[in-house]
Amino acid sequence: MNEEDRKVFLDDFKKAKIEQKMDMWFYALDQEAIWDEIMDEMSKIARIELMKSGVNISTEEEQKDKRSEEHTSELQSQSSS
Repeated sequence: MNEEDRKVFLDDFKKAKIEQKMDMWFYALDQEAIWDEIMDEMSKIARIELMKSGVNISTEEEQKDKRSEEHTSELQSQSSS
C-alpha cells in the first residue's frame, strides 16, 4: 500500500459509519496477520539460505548472551589481576 492509498483508506475510515469502521478495522488486522506470516516465512527462507552458504547467523538473544558472557569474563579477569 503506497502513501496515497493509506491516505484514501484513512479518509474513508473517518467518513465511514461504525459498521463500516469495524469492517475496515478487521480488514487491517487481517492484513497485518498476513504480512506477519509472510515476514516469518521470508525470515525462515533467508536463514536456510544463509546456513546453506555457511554464513553463521545468530538470534538477537544469542548475541546478547555472548556479549554478556564476554563482559563477565572481562570483569573476572580484571578482578583477578
